[in-house]
Amino acid sequence: MMLEILRTEVSGHLGLIREFLTQSEQQPGQPASESLLRAVHTMHGAIAMVDLPSVTPLLAPLEGYIKRLRGQGQAPTAEGLAVIGATADAVEARSMAPRRRWIWANWPMRSMPAQRLARAGKCLARVQCFR
Repeated sequence: MMLEILRTEVSGHLGLIREFLTQSEQQPGQPASESLLRAVHTMHGAIAMVDLPSVTPLLAPLEGYIKRLRGQGQAPTAEGLAVIGATADAVEARSMAPRRRWIWANWPMRSMPAQRLARAGKCLARVQCFR
């Protein structure tokens, strides 16, 4: 039951994140929005509550990055947008895994999405250094 609630909630937040990414493609230089920050913050809390260890470590630094952008009224860099997208992909791959595979899929760094997680983590570390 809790997993179904998580999937529904995460799906909505991912939609808002992807909407921001699409808008940023169409209008480069768009500052980080309040809705982007709220989506990442709420998704981070929901995922932490169900203990999804493979993506939780990515969401805290991403949330911090977006908070700093908001505080400075800045837009994410191209690399920052790539990190936001890669993190969204990793969260989607992990949280939307079929129920029978959910426990195995959520062990840190397992299966194909692990490459996306590793790439997102490395990119996020670089982006954090610039802000």
